[in-house]
Amino acid sequence: MNIEIIPYMGYCFAFMGHRTAFSDYFAREAAECGKLLCAKLDDKFAGYICAADIGREDRVTYAYTRPEYRRQGIFTALLKEISESSEMPVKVNLPAEHEYHDTIVHVCGKLGFARGEDLIVYTCRPDTDTRWDEFMNNRGNRICEHLKRCGYETVSFAEADTDIIGQIRGSDKSGFGNPFETASFFDEPSRKLSRELSFAAVKGGELAAYTLMSQPSREKCVLEQIAVSRNKRNTGAILLPIARSISAFRSDGCKLGVYAVYGSNTPANSLREKLMSTAAEKVTENYCRPGHANNNNNNNQEEKQI
Repeated sequence: MNIEIIPYMGYCFAFMGHRTAFSDYFAREAAECGKLLCAKLDDKFAGYICAADIGREDRVTYAYTRPEYRRQGIFTALLKEISESSEMPVKVNLPAEHEYHDTIVHVCGKLGFARGEDLIVYTCRPDTDTRWDEFMNNRGNRICEHLKRCGYETVSFAEADTDIIGQIRGSDKSGFGNPFETASFFDEPSRKLSRELSFAAVKGGELAAYTLMSQPSREKCVLEQIAVSRNKRNTGAILLPIARSISAFRSDGCKLGVYAVYGSNTPANSLREKLMSTAAEKVTENYCRPGHANNNNNNNQEEKQI
């Protein structure tokens, strides 16, 4: 079996008839800023894998094997090549309902990938706005006023100073208890970060909590993350940025549609149970393999925490 880098146009030609708009997007992304690898058997194109370089890791975004070459180790060989050739950690994001879920999990385990956090995407019901309004009128507004008297202030990402933005960017590596890659929203325009709709709660110059919003289109806003520092949990601080975000995008003509949180994000999941009426949920499992350049003691400790 031969594995080689393939350009985007080469992929288009080699897999004509096996392409979709979805696969084309990830293939183009991998060719431009990552790795697009193709496997050949008997000099025939058998499959490919897409991995995007997002700055701190290579993320496997798509893989495909032609039906006639399945169960012959194509995906295993491609994922192994990505893993062994990358100096950065390699992450596989796998939808729980994926057609080949069990096979992919088996391959990941065989190649040294460890199970990480599950990302849960919730879709809100039409009555979510009503439930939110009832909560704010009955309790939420009083809580926000109390927090302000205690020295908390709320600032949008658009108006926050460089120190606060730096704390937000590094929050997934500090005391916020989740591995959410916040910095990628600042670094990648394709993530559609809305600085005007994202807010942080701050006390004495220290980041306490924040909401991160994206705006894929004029009509659609996505509450991507609700995060609160461990030492500010059970203070109600998370309510300040949430209330500001919801107010901002509703005044912009939008309604709360979807939001995503990691399974360990206790404040966000608690909020969902109390206030958010959800219609459905999707679970994406994360599997990570540390990079070869990160095998020192400090990074081994980080690996244990993933």
